[in-house]
Amino acid sequence: MASGREKTMKSSSHIFAMIFLQIIIVILFSLFVRYDPKTAQRSEKSVENGDGQMKDTYPIFQDVHVMIFLGFGFLMTFLKKYGLSAVSLNLMCSALAIEVFTLVYGFFHLHCEDPKFSLGSSACPSSWPYIDVNVGTMISADFATAAVLISFGVVLGVTSPLQLIVMTVFETIIFVVNEIIGRDFIGAVDAG
Repeated sequence: MASGREKTMKSSSHIFAMIFLQIIIVILFSLFVRYDPKTAQRSEKSVENGDGQMKDTYPIFQDVHVMIFLGFGFLMTFLKKYGLSAVSLNLMCSALAIEVFTLVYGFFHLHCEDPKFSLGSSACPSSWPYIDVNVGTMISADFATAAVLISFGVVLGVTSPLQLIVMTVFETIIFVVNEIIGRDFIGAVDAG
């Protein structure tokens, strides 16, 4: 029979997995991720583009983000035994899926230091690749998170938090690969 300490270590294994994943993600973000220079640099044109972006795409991002973090989280509270843990597990899976999507999608779409040139061209001044993040990337990350949270709703109450973490990472990677195959190679675009 397992002692109380062994049960505690086994039941809290997801905490160690999240700490390990977050350390890796912070290191990868600090090495590769930056704000998209086309929208982050201050110039007369960027102010106009930024104003348009704030009016056009940012409200879409807000709506989808609220749906992901609040809508799905409180949707899962209908389960009597898992109502309280559903919200916290939803937040954990959502945050992890957005981080993993940003990295995986970014590694498929690397950029040069100078946004005028593509990575790998002879005109690119640096050989270090960058992942550019903008509002469009964040909206796509939210859609990938929605796919993960739909699966989360199916397996809630049957899986452990550690299994949810593993499911979130793998499903996000498969989502990105599926999206790239569908959009770039097959040419199928879902209007949503």
